[in-house]
Amino acid sequence: MAHHLTTNMHGQVEMAYANGIPWHGLGTQVEGLMTSKEALEKAHLEWMVTKELVYQKMNDGSFRPILSKYATVRSDNELPLGVVGEKYQVLDNVDAFAFFDEIVQEGLAMYETCGSMKGGRVIWILAKLPNHVKIGEGDEVIPYLLLTNTHDGSGAVKIMPTFVRVVCNNTLQMALGDGRKKRSIYNIRHTKNMFNKVDDAREAIGLINEDFEQTKEFYQNLMNVELTPEQIETYFIEAAKLSYNDEGELTTRSQNILTKLIQNMSHETNLVGNMRNTAWAAYNAFTFWVDHQKCVSSSKGYNMTQEEMSKGLENSLLGDGLTSKRRALDLTMEFSPIQA
Repeated sequence: MAHHLTTNMHGQVEMAYANGIPWHGLGTQVEGLMTSKEALEKAHLEWMVTKELVYQKMNDGSFRPILSKYATVRSDNELPLGVVGEKYQVLDNVDAFAFFDEIVQEGLAMYETCGSMKGGRVIWILAKLPNHVKIGEGDEVIPYLLLTNTHDGSGAVKIMPTFVRVVCNNTLQMALGDGRKKRSIYNIRHTKNMFNKVDDAREAIGLINEDFEQTKEFYQNLMNVELTPEQIETYFIEAAKLSYNDEGELTTRSQNILTKLIQNMSHETNLVGNMRNTAWAAYNAFTFWVDHQKCVSSSKGYNMTQEEMSKGLENSLLGDGLTSKRRALDLTMEFSPIQA
């Protein structure tokens, strides 16, 4: 089973992007993507999904259907994507995101990247929002919406807000207080009547824009908090959940990770403006490690293979990296007098 960006039967990576080449360099570059259908076609995601009966093999070699169980199957290569119930409504790739086209046509967002992961089990589109922000002196951060759909029965179409830091292409988490964390993911129900969800999407964007303003203030405050070397080391140990041996010392692997994270504090992307040794620098040193270094074999340095780049992208957007970056941002709240 493929675990990262999907490569189809023709050897094509199922991904497309507009504008500049993304850091991982994977997929097909195209001019501006104005509709979800166009984006999905350029990413080789025009295939359909069918719902097929699931059979049990009996002791005598015969097969009988399992009641109320169906397999979702890709039409192009007949790959089973998941097992679902009788009431599950298949939502093809084009139909899943069509509701968002009106939002794009109104100029409220712009499609930039789309792709497939896990053999087609997860389809995603990244849409840029128009209101860029700057943290400190020229550190530009761009808000995005990540739209996802699954074909394995694991959930609805989802809209998730995120930030991308331009100088290093880190994907950053929203700073949400306890009352807002439940709003960090917006679900659009898995039905055929997706066009009825345009108003829901508009409402979600309005709420997300409010959260972006809150996050901008929080990020700016992190820029103003200078950390001691001891605070930086403790922060990285807790954010990366590093482990100790029986003697109470960091394991060799954990020490290597800590060394890399501390080195990242001196990376040119963490010396923008007045951010040196600040909480903002520490958070970005950590997200840089998650997005660009964690999936690289130490023996290969920084020359990432296509497999590593693919794994890194999935980890950054949807995998364990998303959870660890959320934890890292939560930990920065201990340094900040302004709480999210």
